[in-house]
Amino acid sequence: MSNKNKNFFDLCNDILDELYYERVDSFEELDNLTEGRRVKKELNRALVMICNNENVNWQFKEVDNPLITVEGQLEYEKPNGHIRYIKRHDENYVLTYVDEHQYYPDGNMGNPVQYWMDAEKIRLFPIPDETGIQLDIHNYTNDCAMDCNGITKPEMEYACDVPIIPNKHRNILIYRVCADWRANDADAKSQYYDRKYREAYRAMKMDCVQTEDYPSGLDIMGNTPTFKDAILGIFYNPYTIRRIK
Repeated sequence: MSNKNKNFFDLCNDILDELYYERVDSFEELDNLTEGRRVKKELNRALVMICNNENVNWQFKEVDNPLITVEGQLEYEKPNGHIRYIKRHDENYVLTYVDEHQYYPDGNMGNPVQYWMDAEKIRLFPIPDETGIQLDIHNYTNDCAMDCNGITKPEMEYACDVPIIPNKHRNILIYRVCADWRANDADAKSQYYDRKYREAYRAMKMDCVQTEDYPSGLDIMGNTPTFKDAILGIFYNPYTIRRIK
């Protein structure tokens, strides 16, 4: 199996080859074949299962999603997953997560220094007073694939889409699909693929699973402020201005 950067189309063809089907010349041909449609479905099923199977996060599930501020806009879309932290782009300043946002006055605008979640929306405080400021959302993504531009998505869909699994470990998907395809305890080839899958999984776990003290015991979230902290934070915040209505 080649070490080239395997995308959805490459992985489909590699599986067809392993299972003694004819390789296809174009991604569109897969939909004209029973085995082609099945291999696409089984690949995504294996991808989602492997990405979500560990009770400890895979390192490759940590991604940065950009958040671009809009002047006067409070709410922003939350990426698919669990937010680790939000920081200013190209700076070390990490926004503080707050619970007691209900005590914050309405209408404060400035450079955001805090955030909270409301109905799966990110809310910034103060409300941005400038359009085009980039914040980086460091996220444990629930998406399992990326498109040609590196944007995460739930599953692979197009020929150039790739798994979020690092390329050096993507053969694990081939072994899993082949083992399931031939699933039969009496089939020596099925047992072979299952063994190769387990070996690949152990290797990926050694290489890609976070340790319990990751990231080195650094608490970048900070403490959740109390009501008093929140009020004092507003008073002393140099980035906040009060809009008079």
